[in-house]
Amino acid sequence: MGKKSINKRPLTYEEEHNKAYDRFKKSSRLLIWVGALNVISLLISIINYFTIQKNLYFYFCFGFNDLIFQSLALIPNFFNNMTILYFIVIVLIALLSSAGAILLSVFASQGKKKYIFGSIIFYLIDTLMIIPCAFLGESYISILLMSVLHIVILSILIVSIYEYYKIIEIAKRYGVLKEREGDENVA
Repeated sequence: MGKKSINKRPLTYEEEHNKAYDRFKKSSRLLIWVGALNVISLLISIINYFTIQKNLYFYFCFGFNDLIFQSLALIPNFFNNMTILYFIVIVLIALLSSAGAILLSVFASQGKKKYIFGSIIFYLIDTLMIIPCAFLGESYISILLMSVLHIVILSILIVSIYEYYKIIEIAKRYGVLKEREGDENVA
């Protein structure tokens, strides 16, 4: 016996809106998790440095953080003679950059268009910051992992723009918004 065809009823405005809104919220809040991952992965790398091996890996850090961390390590005698200070500085940098990314994501998830686009621009620039890291001594595998992760995250952030405009289109189609309205906030 074959599959029974199920007649799907058309979605109501609320159902269509809520589906698009849920996808928008999830994709626009991604930088919250990325910011947390930035700090957590740095702390794991530091713990790994002191306990298991004497190497630092910034796989899951922001690209510009990695660039700064690698640059600071190249300052003559800074890393070797002031290791604890180096770690304090890079943790502070990671905390500040993560806080900025989290705030950007929170405002983006509220449907504020400039923050939605700002988060994508921020992360696109951050992705490009991976390139100079290769010239500062970052390992090939680290560059590869960071690049793949950044491209996946950037793709999900682009989904937030798509869903933002889809919510507006749905509202216009159902007459909830007039043609001029809807470009300020989704929520």
